[in-house]
Amino acid sequence: MKFYTENDSEVIGVYLRDRMSKGLSFEDSLRSALDDLDGSFCILAATAEKFAFVRDRFGFKPLVMAETDDFVAVATEEMALRKALGRDFTAAEPTPGKLRVWDVKSLTPAGS
Repeated sequence: MKFYTENDSEVIGVYLRDRMSKGLSFEDSLRSALDDLDGSFCILAATAEKFAFVRDRFGFKPLVMAETDDFVAVATEEMALRKALGRDFTAAEPTPGKLRVWDVKSLTPAGS
């Protein structure tokens, strides 16, 4: 495979593209990353229809999310969410190995 940068994030993009080109769904491609990728990582990925994150099974990388009827937001620190959104909401740290996928238009968990 050809890579265009020396950034490790490009590897994840290429990985997901490869899985999806072999017929896996967006969600299944992300799920397979939990088994195939080694080390600490958080993935934030989107298609035209879906938005998702994956947190590695170790939980070493910081990840915080907020989900309301109006928005879904993900950041590495709660302070970043509060500064950007300026609203009252509950923020939580997903458990290690967590995968969440939302439908972009409805902001509902995919498959709901």
